[in-house]
Amino acid sequence: RAMSERRTKGGFSPPPSSTTTSNEGAGDESEDPVTLARSAEVDGANQGRSAWCKLNQVKGFSCVTCAAFIWVVSSYWVRDLEGQGMTPLLLTSLANSMFSVLLPVCLLKDWITSKRQKGEEEENVLLSPSRREGDEDWGQSNNNGRLEGEEGKYEKRKNAFLVALCVWPLWFTCLYIYNWSFVLTSVMSNTILSIGGTSLFTYFLELRVMKAKFSWTKVAAIGFCVLGTVLWCFGNYRGSGPEEDSRNALLGDFLCLISSGLYAVVSIIIGKYLPKSGEAEMAFFWGCTGLINLCVMMPLNVILCLAGQNNMQDLPAKLYGMVMLKGLMDNLLSNYMWAYAVLFIGPTSANVGMSIETPMVVIIDLITRNATYLSNRRAVALNVVGAITIMTGFFGLSLSR
Repeated sequence: RAMSERRTKGGFSPPPSSTTTSNEGAGDESEDPVTLARSAEVDGANQGRSAWCKLNQVKGFSCVTCAAFIWVVSSYWVRDLEGQGMTPLLLTSLANSMFSVLLPVCLLKDWITSKRQKGEEEENVLLSPSRREGDEDWGQSNNNGRLEGEEGKYEKRKNAFLVALCVWPLWFTCLYIYNWSFVLTSVMSNTILSIGGTSLFTYFLELRVMKAKFSWTKVAAIGFCVLGTVLWCFGNYRGSGPEEDSRNALLGDFLCLISSGLYAVVSIIIGKYLPKSGEAEMAFFWGCTGLINLCVMMPLNVILCLAGQNNMQDLPAKLYGMVMLKGLMDNLLSNYMWAYAVLFIGPTSANVGMSIETPMVVIIDLITRNATYLSNRRAVALNVVGAITIMTGFFGLSLSR
Protein backbone atom coordinates (compact mmCIF):
# COMPACT_ATOMS: atom_id res chain seq x y z
CA ARG A 1 0.00 0.00 0.00
CA ALA A 2 2.84 2.39 0.86
CA MET A 3 4.59 1.69 -2.45
CA SER A 4 1.35 2.21 -4.35
CA GLU A 5 0.75 5.55 -2.60
CA ARG A 6 4.33 6.69 -3.35
CA ARG A 7 3.91 5.74 -7.01
CA THR A 8 0.60 7.54 -7.22
CA LYS A 9 2.15 10.66 -5.72
CA GLY A 10 5.06 10.27 -8.11
CA GLY A 11 2.78 10.79 -11.08
CA PHE A 12 2.61 7.34 -12.79
CA SER A 13 0.16 4.44 -12.55
CA PRO A 14 1.02 0.87 -11.56
CA PRO A 15 0.26 -2.10 -13.78
CA PRO A 16 -3.38 -3.08 -13.88
CA SER A 17 -3.80 -5.88 -11.35
CA SER A 18 -6.50 -6.69 -8.86
CA THR A 19 -4.41 -5.71 -5.85
CA THR A 20 -3.18 -2.56 -7.47
CA THR A 21 -6.65 -1.63 -8.59
CA SER A 22 -8.02 -1.92 -5.09
CA ASN A 23 -5.15 0.12 -3.67
CA GLU A 24 -5.60 2.69 -6.39
CA GLY A 25 -9.28 2.87 -5.54
CA ALA A 26 -8.42 3.41 -1.90
CA GLY A 27 -6.00 6.17 -2.89
CA ASP A 28 -8.61 7.77 -5.11
CA GLU A 29 -11.14 7.57 -2.31
CA SER A 30 -8.73 9.23 0.11
CA GLU A 31 -8.12 11.99 -2.41
CA ASP A 32 -11.78 12.41 -3.29
CA PRO A 33 -12.64 16.14 -3.41
CA VAL A 34 -15.67 15.66 -1.17
CA THR A 35 -13.60 13.83 1.45
CA LEU A 36 -10.87 16.44 1.31
CA ALA A 37 -13.44 19.19 1.66
CA ARG A 38 -14.99 17.49 4.66
CA SER A 39 -11.57 16.98 6.24
CA ALA A 40 -10.72 20.64 5.72
CA GLU A 41 -14.08 21.61 7.20
CA VAL A 42 -13.44 19.44 10.28
CA ASP A 43 -9.95 20.92 10.70
CA GLY A 44 -11.36 24.41 10.41
CA ALA A 45 -14.06 23.60 12.95
CA ASN A 46 -11.46 22.21 15.38
CA GLN A 47 -9.32 25.32 14.98
CA GLY A 48 -12.35 27.52 15.49
CA ARG A 49 -13.37 25.54 18.58
CA SER A 50 -9.84 25.84 20.00
CA ALA A 51 -9.83 29.60 19.41
CA TRP A 52 -13.29 29.84 20.98
CA CYS A 53 -12.11 27.92 24.07
CA LYS A 54 -9.10 30.21 24.45
CA LEU A 55 -11.36 33.24 24.11
CA ASN A 56 -13.69 31.84 26.77
CA GLN A 57 -10.72 31.27 29.08
CA VAL A 58 -9.61 34.87 28.65
CA LYS A 59 -13.15 36.11 29.30
CA GLY A 60 -13.63 33.80 32.29
CA PHE A 61 -10.42 34.68 34.09
CA SER A 62 -10.98 38.36 33.32
CA CYS A 63 -14.39 38.12 34.99
CA VAL A 64 -12.85 36.32 38.00
CA THR A 65 -10.17 39.00 38.35
CA CYS A 66 -12.69 41.85 38.13
CA ALA A 67 -15.07 40.17 40.60
CA ALA A 68 -12.25 39.49 43.07
CA PHE A 69 -11.03 43.09 42.78
CA ILE A 70 -14.55 44.41 43.44
CA TRP A 71 -14.91 42.15 46.48
CA VAL A 72 -11.58 43.26 47.93
CA VAL A 73 -12.28 46.96 47.35
CA SER A 74 -15.78 46.54 48.79
CA SER A 75 -14.30 45.01 51.94
CA TYR A 76 -12.27 48.15 52.60
CA TRP A 77 -15.25 50.22 51.54
CA VAL A 78 -17.42 48.55 54.18
CA ARG A 79 -14.82 49.25 56.88
CA ASP A 80 -14.71 52.90 55.87
CA LEU A 81 -18.50 53.25 55.84
CA GLU A 82 -18.80 51.66 59.26
CA GLY A 83 -16.07 53.97 60.52
CA GLN A 84 -18.17 56.96 59.40
CA GLY A 85 -21.14 55.87 61.52
CA MET A 86 -23.03 53.47 59.23
CA THR A 87 -24.15 50.53 61.37
CA PRO A 88 -23.71 46.99 59.99
CA LEU A 89 -27.49 46.43 60.17
CA LEU A 90 -28.37 49.54 58.17
CA LEU A 91 -25.54 48.96 55.69
CA THR A 92 -26.60 45.36 55.04
CA SER A 93 -30.26 46.37 54.72
CA LEU A 94 -29.56 49.06 52.12
CA ALA A 95 -27.02 47.05 50.11
CA ASN A 96 -29.20 43.94 49.96
CA SER A 97 -32.21 45.99 48.87
CA MET A 98 -30.33 46.87 45.67
CA PHE A 99 -31.14 43.38 44.40
CA SER A 100 -34.72 44.58 43.89
CA VAL A 101 -33.68 46.55 40.78
CA LEU A 102 -33.56 43.20 38.98
CA LEU A 103 -37.35 42.77 39.17
CA PRO A 104 -38.25 45.64 36.77
CA VAL A 105 -35.54 44.39 34.43
CA CYS A 106 -37.07 40.88 34.46
CA LEU A 107 -40.59 42.20 33.88
CA LEU A 108 -39.44 44.44 31.03
CA LYS A 109 -37.58 41.55 29.44
CA ASP A 110 -40.68 39.32 29.75
CA TRP A 111 -42.85 41.98 28.12
CA ILE A 112 -40.42 42.42 25.20
CA THR A 113 -40.17 38.65 24.73
CA SER A 114 -43.96 38.27 24.81
CA LYS A 115 -44.46 41.02 22.21
CA ARG A 116 -41.84 39.49 19.94
CA GLN A 117 -43.34 36.01 20.19
CA LYS A 118 -46.81 37.36 19.51
CA GLY A 119 -45.56 39.17 16.43
CA GLU A 120 -43.81 36.03 15.17
CA GLU A 121 -46.99 33.98 15.67
CA GLU A 122 -49.08 36.50 13.74
CA GLU A 123 -46.50 36.50 10.95
CA ASN A 124 -46.55 32.69 10.83
CA VAL A 125 -50.34 32.73 10.61
CA LEU A 126 -50.21 35.05 7.60
CA LEU A 127 -47.35 33.29 5.81
CA SER A 128 -48.15 29.64 6.57
CA PRO A 129 -49.17 27.75 3.39
CA SER A 130 -51.04 25.17 5.45
CA ARG A 131 -53.40 27.78 6.82
CA ARG A 132 -56.74 27.28 5.11
CA GLU A 133 -60.11 28.85 5.65
CA GLY A 134 -62.07 26.97 8.29
CA ASP A 135 -58.96 25.27 9.73
CA GLU A 136 -59.29 25.95 13.47
CA ASP A 137 -57.02 23.18 14.78
CA TRP A 138 -53.87 25.00 13.68
CA GLY A 139 -54.66 28.15 15.66
CA GLN A 140 -55.91 26.14 18.64
CA SER A 141 -52.65 24.18 18.86
CA ASN A 142 -50.67 27.42 18.75
CA ASN A 143 -52.73 28.89 21.57
CA ASN A 144 -52.36 25.72 23.65
CA GLY A 145 -48.58 25.78 23.20
CA ARG A 146 -48.39 29.41 24.26
CA LEU A 147 -50.55 28.76 27.34
CA GLU A 148 -48.42 25.78 28.35
CA GLY A 149 -45.30 27.92 28.05
CA GLU A 150 -46.84 30.65 30.21
CA GLU A 151 -47.92 28.09 32.83
CA GLY A 152 -44.41 26.62 32.91
CA LYS A 153 -42.89 30.07 33.38
CA TYR A 154 -45.40 30.83 36.15
CA GLU A 155 -44.44 27.63 37.99
CA LYS A 156 -40.73 28.46 37.70
CA ARG A 157 -41.28 31.98 38.97
CA LYS A 158 -43.43 30.72 41.83
CA ASN A 159 -40.74 28.22 42.81
CA ALA A 160 -38.06 30.93 42.63
CA PHE A 161 -40.12 33.23 44.89
CA LEU A 162 -40.69 30.49 47.48
CA VAL A 163 -36.98 29.65 47.52
CA ALA A 164 -36.17 33.36 47.91
CA LEU A 165 -38.60 33.55 50.83
CA CYS A 166 -36.80 30.66 52.55
CA VAL A 167 -33.27 31.79 51.67
CA TRP A 168 -33.59 35.48 52.55
CA PRO A 169 -33.26 35.15 56.38
CA LEU A 170 -30.11 33.05 56.02
CA TRP A 171 -28.69 35.29 53.30
CA PHE A 172 -29.30 38.49 55.26
CA THR A 173 -27.86 37.00 58.46
CA CYS A 174 -24.81 35.79 56.52
CA LEU A 175 -24.05 39.25 55.10
CA TYR A 176 -24.90 41.05 58.33
CA ILE A 177 -22.46 38.92 60.35
CA TYR A 178 -19.84 39.29 57.63
CA ASN A 179 -20.16 43.10 57.62
CA TRP A 180 -20.12 43.12 61.42
CA SER A 181 -16.84 41.17 61.47
CA PHE A 182 -15.10 44.04 59.63
CA VAL A 183 -15.48 46.16 62.76
CA LEU A 184 -13.54 43.58 64.79
CA THR A 185 -10.92 42.03 62.53
CA SER A 186 -8.85 42.75 59.44
CA VAL A 187 -9.81 42.41 55.78
CA MET A 188 -7.04 39.84 55.39
CA SER A 189 -8.60 37.63 58.06
CA ASN A 190 -12.00 37.92 56.41
CA THR A 191 -10.55 36.96 53.03
CA ILE A 192 -8.52 33.96 54.21
CA LEU A 193 -11.21 32.54 56.50
CA SER A 194 -13.97 33.07 53.92
CA ILE A 195 -12.04 31.16 51.25
CA GLY A 196 -11.23 28.21 53.51
CA GLY A 197 -14.44 28.20 55.55
CA THR A 198 -16.82 28.31 52.59
CA SER A 199 -15.09 25.36 50.89
CA LEU A 200 -15.06 23.40 54.15
CA PHE A 201 -18.72 23.86 55.05
CA THR A 202 -19.91 23.45 51.47
CA TYR A 203 -18.29 20.02 51.16
CA PHE A 204 -19.79 18.78 54.43
CA LEU A 205 -23.23 19.93 53.32
CA GLU A 206 -22.74 18.34 49.89
CA LEU A 207 -22.09 15.00 51.59
CA ARG A 208 -25.14 15.31 53.80
CA VAL A 209 -27.72 17.03 51.60
CA MET A 210 -26.60 16.54 48.00
CA LYS A 211 -25.35 12.97 48.64
CA ALA A 212 -21.98 13.74 47.09
CA LYS A 213 -19.41 10.98 46.67
CA PHE A 214 -17.02 10.56 49.59
CA SER A 215 -13.36 11.22 48.81
CA TRP A 216 -10.31 10.85 51.04
CA THR A 217 -8.60 13.54 48.99
CA LYS A 218 -11.29 16.01 49.98
CA VAL A 219 -11.08 14.89 53.61
CA ALA A 220 -7.33 15.59 53.58
CA ALA A 221 -8.00 18.99 52.00
CA ILE A 222 -10.57 19.73 54.71
CA GLY A 223 -7.98 18.80 57.32
CA PHE A 224 -5.62 21.37 55.81
CA CYS A 225 -8.39 23.99 55.92
CA VAL A 226 -9.14 23.29 59.58
CA LEU A 227 -5.47 23.31 60.59
CA GLY A 228 -4.80 26.50 58.63
CA THR A 229 -7.82 28.20 60.19
CA VAL A 230 -6.61 27.37 63.70
CA LEU A 231 -3.09 28.63 62.94
CA TRP A 232 -4.37 31.84 61.34
CA CYS A 233 -6.76 32.62 64.21
CA PHE A 234 -4.04 31.99 66.79
CA GLY A 235 -1.56 34.13 64.86
CA ASN A 236 -4.15 36.88 64.48
CA TYR A 237 -4.80 36.71 68.22
CA ARG A 238 -1.08 36.96 69.06
CA GLY A 239 -0.44 39.81 66.64
CA SER A 240 -3.36 42.09 67.50
CA GLY A 241 -1.63 44.05 70.24
CA PRO A 242 -3.56 44.78 73.46
CA GLU A 243 -5.72 42.12 75.11
CA GLU A 244 -8.99 43.80 74.12
CA ASP A 245 -7.95 44.08 70.46
CA SER A 246 -6.90 40.42 70.48
CA ARG A 247 -10.28 39.34 71.80
CA ASN A 248 -12.06 41.48 69.21
CA ALA A 249 -9.94 39.96 66.44
CA LEU A 250 -10.73 36.45 67.65
CA LEU A 251 -14.45 37.28 67.82
CA GLY A 252 -14.28 38.75 64.30
CA ASP A 253 -12.64 35.57 62.99
CA PHE A 254 -15.36 33.50 64.65
CA LEU A 255 -18.10 35.64 63.09
CA CYS A 256 -16.44 35.27 59.69
CA LEU A 257 -16.50 31.47 60.05
CA ILE A 258 -20.20 31.56 60.98
CA SER A 259 -20.86 33.71 57.91
CA SER A 260 -19.00 31.19 55.75
CA GLY A 261 -21.18 28.39 57.13
CA LEU A 262 -24.39 30.30 56.36
CA TYR A 263 -23.12 31.11 52.87
CA ALA A 264 -22.51 27.40 52.30
CA VAL A 265 -26.08 26.63 53.42
CA VAL A 266 -27.47 29.23 50.99
CA SER A 267 -25.34 27.80 48.16
CA ILE A 268 -26.60 24.27 48.83
CA ILE A 269 -30.25 25.40 48.95
CA ILE A 270 -29.90 27.24 45.64
CA GLY A 271 -28.11 24.28 44.06
CA LYS A 272 -30.77 21.85 45.28
CA TYR A 273 -33.96 23.77 44.56
CA LEU A 274 -32.86 25.94 41.62
CA PRO A 275 -30.53 23.50 39.84
CA LYS A 276 -31.51 24.19 36.23
CA SER A 277 -32.77 27.74 36.41
CA GLY A 278 -31.82 29.97 33.55
CA GLU A 279 -30.50 33.50 33.81
CA ALA A 280 -34.01 34.99 33.85
CA GLU A 281 -35.18 32.80 36.76
CA MET A 282 -31.97 33.42 38.71
CA ALA A 283 -32.31 37.18 38.24
CA PHE A 284 -35.95 36.95 39.35
CA PHE A 285 -34.85 34.97 42.42
CA TRP A 286 -32.33 37.61 43.50
CA GLY A 287 -34.81 40.37 42.68
CA CYS A 288 -37.35 38.76 45.01
CA THR A 289 -34.67 38.48 47.68
CA GLY A 290 -33.99 42.20 47.42
CA LEU A 291 -37.70 43.06 47.48
CA ILE A 292 -38.29 40.95 50.61
CA ASN A 293 -35.29 42.60 52.24
CA LEU A 294 -36.60 46.06 51.33
CA CYS A 295 -40.09 45.34 52.71
CA VAL A 296 -38.87 43.80 55.99
CA MET A 297 -35.61 45.46 56.99
CA MET A 298 -36.13 49.09 55.99
CA PRO A 299 -39.29 49.49 58.16
CA LEU A 300 -37.37 47.79 60.98
CA ASN A 301 -34.55 50.32 60.65
CA VAL A 302 -37.08 53.17 60.71
CA ILE A 303 -38.64 51.75 63.90
CA LEU A 304 -35.20 51.49 65.51
CA CYS A 305 -34.51 55.08 64.49
CA LEU A 306 -37.77 56.31 66.08
CA ALA A 307 -36.92 54.35 69.22
CA GLY A 308 -33.53 56.03 69.45
CA GLN A 309 -31.57 52.85 68.71
CA ASN A 310 -30.41 53.93 65.26
CA ASN A 311 -28.72 57.14 64.12
CA MET A 312 -29.82 56.93 60.50
CA GLN A 313 -31.38 60.41 60.66
CA ASP A 314 -27.99 61.95 61.44
CA LEU A 315 -26.12 60.35 58.54
CA PRO A 316 -25.46 62.54 55.46
CA ALA A 317 -27.12 61.77 52.15
CA LYS A 318 -23.70 61.20 50.58
CA LEU A 319 -23.17 58.21 52.86
CA TYR A 320 -26.47 56.65 51.75
CA GLY A 321 -25.48 57.15 48.14
CA MET A 322 -22.15 55.42 48.76
CA VAL A 323 -23.92 52.45 50.38
CA MET A 324 -26.33 52.09 47.45
CA LEU A 325 -23.44 52.34 44.99
CA LYS A 326 -21.65 49.66 46.99
CA GLY A 327 -24.76 47.47 46.73
CA LEU A 328 -24.91 47.89 42.96
CA MET A 329 -21.20 47.23 42.48
CA ASP A 330 -20.60 44.53 45.08
CA ASN A 331 -23.92 42.73 45.36
CA LEU A 332 -24.99 42.99 41.72
CA LEU A 333 -22.07 43.53 39.34
CA SER A 334 -19.59 41.22 41.06
CA ASN A 335 -22.15 38.42 41.35
CA TYR A 336 -22.96 38.67 37.64
CA MET A 337 -19.27 38.61 36.76
CA TRP A 338 -18.86 35.57 38.97
CA ALA A 339 -21.79 33.84 37.25
CA TYR A 340 -20.34 34.54 33.80
CA ALA A 341 -16.94 33.27 34.99
CA VAL A 342 -18.57 29.98 35.98
CA LEU A 343 -20.25 29.90 32.57
CA PHE A 344 -16.99 30.50 30.66
CA ILE A 345 -14.44 28.41 32.61
CA GLY A 346 -16.51 26.21 34.91
CA PRO A 347 -17.05 26.25 38.70
CA THR A 348 -13.73 24.59 39.57
CA SER A 349 -11.55 27.14 37.80
CA ALA A 350 -13.73 29.96 39.07
CA ASN A 351 -13.38 28.72 42.66
CA VAL A 352 -9.62 28.42 42.31
CA GLY A 353 -9.58 31.95 40.93
CA MET A 354 -10.91 33.22 44.26
CA SER A 355 -7.40 32.82 45.66
CA ILE A 356 -6.32 35.92 43.74
CA GLU A 357 -8.00 37.96 46.49
CA THR A 358 -5.22 37.06 48.95
CA PRO A 359 -2.30 38.79 47.16
CA MET A 360 -4.59 41.74 46.39
CA VAL A 361 -5.31 42.23 50.09
CA VAL A 362 -1.63 41.84 51.02
CA ILE A 363 -0.59 44.48 48.47
CA ILE A 364 -3.27 46.95 49.62
CA ASP A 365 -2.39 46.39 53.29
CA LEU A 366 1.30 46.95 52.62
CA ILE A 367 0.61 50.13 50.64
CA THR A 368 -1.76 51.53 53.27
CA ARG A 369 0.41 50.25 56.15
CA ASN A 370 -2.58 48.48 57.64
CA ALA A 371 -1.03 45.00 57.96
CA THR A 372 -1.53 44.47 61.71
CA TYR A 373 -1.09 40.73 61.19
CA LEU A 374 2.59 41.47 60.42
CA SER A 375 3.23 43.14 63.77
CA ASN A 376 5.66 40.56 65.21
CA ARG A 377 7.67 37.63 63.93
CA ARG A 378 5.77 34.87 65.70
CA ALA A 379 2.42 36.21 64.47
CA VAL A 380 3.84 36.55 60.94
CA ALA A 381 5.05 32.93 60.98
CA LEU A 382 1.70 31.62 62.22
CA ASN A 383 -0.25 33.74 59.73
CA VAL A 384 1.92 32.76 56.76
CA VAL A 385 1.84 29.04 57.59
CA GLY A 386 -1.89 29.20 58.30
CA ALA A 387 -2.62 31.05 55.04
CA ILE A 388 -0.55 28.59 52.99
CA THR A 389 -2.25 25.65 54.70
CA ILE A 390 -5.73 27.07 54.07
CA MET A 391 -4.93 27.79 50.42
CA THR A 392 -3.56 24.25 50.01
CA GLY A 393 -6.79 22.81 51.36
CA PHE A 394 -8.81 25.18 49.20
CA PHE A 395 -6.97 24.12 46.04
CA GLY A 396 -7.38 20.46 47.02
CA LEU A 397 -11.13 20.84 47.45
CA SER A 398 -11.55 22.82 44.23
CA LEU A 399 -9.42 20.59 42.00
CA SER A 400 -10.97 17.37 43.30
CA ARG A 401 -14.54 18.40 42.48
